[in-house]
Amino acid sequence: MQLDEAQQDTVAQAGGGPYRLRYGIRGNNEWGLRVPRCLSCGQWPEEMDDTLLTWADEPSDTRPGAVEGAPAIA
Repeated sequence: MQLDEAQQDTVAQAGGGPYRLRYGIRGNNEWGLRVPRCLSCGQWPEEMDDTLLTWADEPSDTRPGAVEGAPAIA
């Protein structure tokens, strides 16, 4: 992702990192657990603590490069 100069200034003022993507991904995953249309049974969870996600500290596949057979954009 390439940012122009104005965007880089905006990101720097917002606290760094490319839009703090890791927080956006985590927030999206947690939101999906709370929204009824995203739940397979249509049930609303009682407490968020009961449905916390488990995050990996590192990728499970340590091979360098692209995953064999995965779709790619050329």
